[in-house]
Formats: sequence, C-alpha cells, structure tokens
Amino acid sequence: MRLSSLVSVACLSGLFFAFGVSNANAAPARVSKRGAPPRVLPAPLPKPEPVAVTALPQLPPAELSATSYAPVTTTSADVPNVEVVTAPPPPVALAAPPAHETIAPKTPAPSVAAGVKPSGFVLQFGSGLLAPATGFAAHTSTVAPGLSFEARLGLYVSPHVGILGGFRGSYGHSNGMCSSADSCKGYSMQAPVLLQFAHKDRAHGLYGEIGVGLATKFGGFGDGYSFALSSPAELKLGMGYRIAGSGDVALPATLDMAMGLDVGEMTQVEAQVGTTKLKADIAERTTHVIVALSLIAHFSL
Repeated sequence: MRLSSLVSVACLSGLFFAFGVSNANAAPARVSKRGAPPRVLPAPLPKPEPVAVTALPQLPPAELSATSYAPVTTTSADVPNVEVVTAPPPPVALAAPPAHETIAPKTPAPSVAAGVKPSGFVLQFGSGLLAPATGFAAHTSTVAPGLSFEARLGLYVSPHVGILGGFRGSYGHSNGMCSSADSCKGYSMQAPVLLQFAHKDRAHGLYGEIGVGLATKFGGFGDGYSFALSSPAELKLGMGYRIAGSGDVALPATLDMAMGLDVGEMTQVEAQVGTTKLKADIAERTTHVIVALSLIAHFSL
C-alpha cells in the first residue's frame, strides 16, 4: 500500500518536471481566471516615422487649347512618386444659332439703274422764272420778273461730281423807265459755268452747284431808245432735286426742280436814244441779287 503510493507520487513528479521543461522554452501565456485556454497576442507593428514634405517648385502655367490639355506633373525630391496634376477647366459650350435661322449676306442695291452709267455726259433743258430782287444800280428801280430758258451740256467725271456749261436767257422784264404808252420789255443773257455735286448720283437725288455767270447782261428797249447793263462775272449758287422713278430707281431722263441765286455788280452801261449812242462805266455800283426758279429736263447720256 505504501509502496504503491510512492510509485504514484514519483510518476506525478516526473510528469510535472517534463511539463515544466517544455514550458520553459515557450512564451509566457496569460491564463484566464476561469481556466480558459491561453491566447497568444500578435507582435506590435513598428511606429511609422514622419516624412517632411518640402514646397513644390513653381512651374510656368501650361498653355491650354480649347480641345486638348497637357497634364503638368511636379515631383518633390524628398517625396518620391508624388504627382500633382492640374485638371483642365471644363469646356465652355457656345450657343449655336437656331437650325431654322439662315443668315444671308446683304447685297447692296445698285446706285443707278441698268443702262445708266455711273459717270458720263448730261444734257439739260429748262424753263422758269427769273426775278431780280434788287436794283442794278444806285437810284434805279427793281426790274420786274421775266420768263427764263436755259440749255446746258456737261460731263460727270464721277457719280457725284460734274462740270456743266451753257446759256441762259430771259424775256419780259418791265422797268420803271417805260411809260404806260410804251411797250418796252427787258431781257437778260448769261453764259453759266457750274460745278455740280450730286448726293446719290447724276441720275437722281439731291444736288448742289456753284459757279460763275459770264457776260451777264440786262437790257431793255422802248419807243426810240434802248439800254443794257453788263457785268463780266457773277457768283452763282444753287441747289435742286432730281426726281427718281418708282421705287427710287434712277432713270436716263428725269425732271429737276431747281433754285439758284446770282450775286454781282453791274459795271458798265450802254444806251442809245435815236441816233445817239452812249457807253460808260457805272460810278455808283451796287450789289444785286437775282433769284431763279426752274424746272429742268435732265438726260443722262
């Protein structure tokens, strides 16, 4: 009985000794209070070291086109494999015109009708009223209006500028020198040279003119006498409107409504009473003004 107890104690001591040797080489384990099997904890990870990031160098802005963009990559020496990409701006959509709207280029209307050249010769025939507004000399009465007629031939060197020359005459001016029994009638003659400026062209529209009246003469005659006052040159100013056809279309033949002024001085007088003739310069000269109103048939040749 005692021998068997000793054998049992010896066996248990051997087992505990062997268990103690094997556990001496193993990692210590935590035993729960309730006798749960021990849990082995994983080894802790190394703590990451901080990395210093330096300022990125400044690069010139990339030229971006409307259709393609090149990415800009910046790499720091202290931070490898770090890319900074500049994203392109979003494209701007342009509003397209409506599909049904068609824009056609405007074609300017021709300034003159077919068959009327922009420049060329012109021919004019007119008639109207010629009315002296003042007397021709000091202490003389104003000559009454008379019927006028004129003819001109000219050349438009461009659609807007022309040079004209011709003849103007009038008849039927009465004067204060005639008595009631006399049938004296006055007359006038002049050779105008004009520079004409057309606003649109030579065939229609508004125009103005300036020039000289050469060899101007106003005269009259009565029972047994005659007289004439003359001026070598007078200033001429005028304006008019050339009537166009239907729809403002230029025509080769048009009608002008014109008004003009003659400004000058009579410098010489000639008179004849019976067989006696007299010719002298006018001592007391005065500036006279003559108004002309006319309707003129205009032909663009």
